[in-house]
Amino acid sequence: MRGAFQIGEVVRLKSGGPDMTVVACGARAEPGLIECAWFDLSNTHAAAMFPRLALERAKPPVRPGPSG
Repeated sequence: MRGAFQIGEVVRLKSGGPDMTVVACGARAEPGLIECAWFDLSNTHAAAMFPRLALERAKPPVRPGPSG
C-alpha cells in the first residue's frame, strides 16, 4: 500500500525533528498510529507513537563519492 511504513524504516515528522526508526505499525501498533524510536541529543533512547499522516520517509544521508 502506498504510504505504508515498514518496521525498520527511517522516518521523520513532516514538521522536522530527528530521524526515527519505525518499531511498530499495522496490527503491532495502536490503530492509525506508527510507533517510532530514536536517540535524543543526550544519546538517551526515546519512543513515541505518531499519526501516519504526520510522518514522511527520511531522506538518505548524503555520502561523499569516491575521490579520484
